[in-house]
Amino acid sequence: MPPRETTKAQEMEIVRRYQEGERAVSLGAEFGISDTGIRNILRRHGVVPNQGNEKIGDEVVTEMERLYLEKRLSTTAVAEKLGLSRSGVRVALLRTGIKLRSKSECKIKLTRTQARELVDRYREGATYVELEKQYGVTSAVVRSELEKHGVRSRVGWARYRTKKWTDRLGRTFTFKSSWEKAYAEYLDSRGIEWDYEPKTFSLLECKCYTPDFWVYNSDGTVKELVEIKGWLDRKGANRIREFRNEYPEFELTVLGPKELADLELVEGWYRNHSMSKVVSEIAYG
Repeated sequence: MPPRETTKAQEMEIVRRYQEGERAVSLGAEFGISDTGIRNILRRHGVVPNQGNEKIGDEVVTEMERLYLEKRLSTTAVAEKLGLSRSGVRVALLRTGIKLRSKSECKIKLTRTQARELVDRYREGATYVELEKQYGVTSAVVRSELEKHGVRSRVGWARYRTKKWTDRLGRTFTFKSSWEKAYAEYLDSRGIEWDYEPKTFSLLECKCYTPDFWVYNSDGTVKELVEIKGWLDRKGANRIREFRNEYPEFELTVLGPKELADLELVEGWYRNHSMSKVVSEIAYG
């Protein structure tokens, strides 16, 4: 998974729950953060993570063997089910003398019915992690099935975490982040007409661009397009600049940490976030 920014409140919750006995892998799946990312957060707060599989008891190892040998689950699926790291599962199985299956032997083939169910669940807002866990497959298999059915994968963290919400008109949207959801609620509470990702624009250099929100005037004309950005890399900045140059008839507003904090949609300390200045320069550029 790519690195992800977390709030102070989220980090404190992760630390508290880890100290109460929850495993790093379980917390990572819930917060959409890799096992390494969770352990880095713990270390930043002075908590030394447990190493390896030192605390895996005999009963857990027995269940691990049953799932791997009898149920034919992959080491990744076993780790998810038992709340362990994949490396911990592999080490524990090897210590019992079990020969691990090769990649070709581990490959799981979905039935047509399962493949259709997987695609339908993704369209309804299920994340990669949820689908991988339910069907015991890798992210590559999920992506392959989506491509076969002509469904474009959500990008970045939207593959792992999504926010579902229904507006005042009864429309249900699946947002890529809690910030997008907060902005939708902001528009909806003020009776402003809007839509979410209704159109993708073609670009010469960056191929394509899909603005997050279309905001309308009372007469139905387009007032502005709005992009929600908690962080921004060079590629994303170039895409925004190119869109503005190629489609000057649209006003594109970029809302970053500072702008969203000014709207009281995120915590105030985000004004001093490392990405705040970067995004704001694009917003006002």
